[in-house]
Amino acid sequence: MVSLNTNNISIGSDGQVQFSGLSSGIDFQSIIDTTITAKRATAVSIENRIETNSQQMEDYASLKTLSETFQSSLDVLRGSTSFFGDDIFESKTSFFTSTAAAGAPASHEPSSAGELISASVASDAATGTHTITIQQIAKAHQVRSGAITDKTATLLSEGVTSGTFEIGGETITVSATHTLIDLQDDINAANAGVTATIVSASDTEHYLVITSEDSGTDNAIDFGTATQTSFDLGLTTANSGASVIANELQAAQNAILDVNGITNINRSDNEIDDIIEGVTLSLFQAEADTELTLTIDTDLNAVKTELLNFVDGYNAIRSFYDDQRTASDRDLTIDSDGDGDATNDSEFGSIAFDSTMRGIVEQMVTVAVSNNDSLTDGFQSLAQIGISVDEDFQLEIDEDILDNKLLTGVEDVGKLFKFDFTTSDSRVRYVSNTGDTTQGTYYLNFAGTDGDGDITDGTISASAGNGTADDGSLTLNGAAATATDGTGADGLTVLFVAGASAGAATDITVSFTRGLADQLYHYFEEVNQLGGRLDEINEQLVERNEDLEDQVETIDARLEVQREALERKYVAMEAALIQLESLKDTITGFVDAMNSDS
Repeated sequence: MVSLNTNNISIGSDGQVQFSGLSSGIDFQSIIDTTITAKRATAVSIENRIETNSQQMEDYASLKTLSETFQSSLDVLRGSTSFFGDDIFESKTSFFTSTAAAGAPASHEPSSAGELISASVASDAATGTHTITIQQIAKAHQVRSGAITDKTATLLSEGVTSGTFEIGGETITVSATHTLIDLQDDINAANAGVTATIVSASDTEHYLVITSEDSGTDNAIDFGTATQTSFDLGLTTANSGASVIANELQAAQNAILDVNGITNINRSDNEIDDIIEGVTLSLFQAEADTELTLTIDTDLNAVKTELLNFVDGYNAIRSFYDDQRTASDRDLTIDSDGDGDATNDSEFGSIAFDSTMRGIVEQMVTVAVSNNDSLTDGFQSLAQIGISVDEDFQLEIDEDILDNKLLTGVEDVGKLFKFDFTTSDSRVRYVSNTGDTTQGTYYLNFAGTDGDGDITDGTISASAGNGTADDGSLTLNGAAATATDGTGADGLTVLFVAGASAGAATDITVSFTRGLADQLYHYFEEVNQLGGRLDEINEQLVERNEDLEDQVETIDARLEVQREALERKYVAMEAALIQLESLKDTITGFVDAMNSDS
């Protein structure tokens, strides 16, 4: 009798129930699983490589994020790198103080400066102090109509003659069906430089208030020639001839202020940007007996903040690098010794020995410890301004030294970091440079410009007297000129803003230094840019994983075929054994029967 081992029941790949060792007692499913697992070792190895590659992609993404953050800090510190760019080392801050003006009554208590004035200061504003007294602030002209009983009734029913009148040169028409609301809307749509608003004193007393959109006497409301309509509305005092405003709520007036001893400066607005170069004043309130002192200085706090960001960005990359190269408990190990087996290797980061990451750190360290002898002594290296490399290869700041350097030489600190450009001709404007541009002094020569202001011919050289004939050292594009490879100034682009039909200009001196922020910025730009080195590595890893996943699928498909073949063989063996058992039982029965007959 055949015994059934229910522990060896399984479901085949075709969905059929299979009995392992039904007759033989052999657990052939376990044997097949063990065989397939052994043959799948190659696929497991490939899956481990996929896992390692995936971890590398994550780590490269982290490195790129850190690199982009650091690059942003470098971009700020490398100065004004375009015609319209800002230079953090020239950023300005300002503050006001208020005191009693000379001749003010002894009892006068000056208001706080913030109640009277504020200022915004551009980076091109000169440092220094200015005294300001606000005699009068600018006001917008404001008038009103006469009282209207019902703002929804026709103006005709309110006693207003249908007709026209002018505001600011624009004609306003009042028809027989116009209401006060209609008139308000028409004035606002007329582009007359005024705003009309209905103000209701009560349910039966409504006024049309008209306010000039701009302050100052030049923007006073003008009704032109008076008409019966403007008279009936209560806007003018006559029904013909020159108009006289009937109900003035606020007269138009200019701002009047004294600046640095210059008195009675008139402006039509309270936002004034054309008295002190680079400074916009905002007037809030007049106080003739109060003198305001505006102090403008370099914004050292802003500079220091960016230097701290630079140090933080540097140290973040350095910490990531050190963490990758320090053995610790990680989910993955890498084949650090190159023997093809990561099992017994130290558990370093997935990109611990990557050449790109190592190159990034080496470039950072090289620049961080470099010395630029062309700069002012005491400002030639990071260490000299209080930023040094500690025993863990991190940057650390001596704030006392850094603060002193910023106070005594912020311009020199700036030159250590930024691209610093000077020229002997103000018509030459810096536009950009590349990582290949070598600092130094060069000589530009332009043959002149055509009728459109475009450069006709030009050269650049490290020596004077090179002439203006095109020798291939410059690529010209309109008023722009870019130094070609091999000139030393490779990639430097300038504008020659000379206007139309300008004459030749020879031996224009351009000198520049490339600070460490500019050097590092261009290095990281190549690494981080779309399609740059980090993107290339990521794409390679993605493609590699796709190929490896295809290999795993191929191996698994082949092993599945082998599993099915093995299962068929074992099932056939079991069937044969069952037949043999049946035959045995038949023979045994026959023999037993013969023995019993005898």
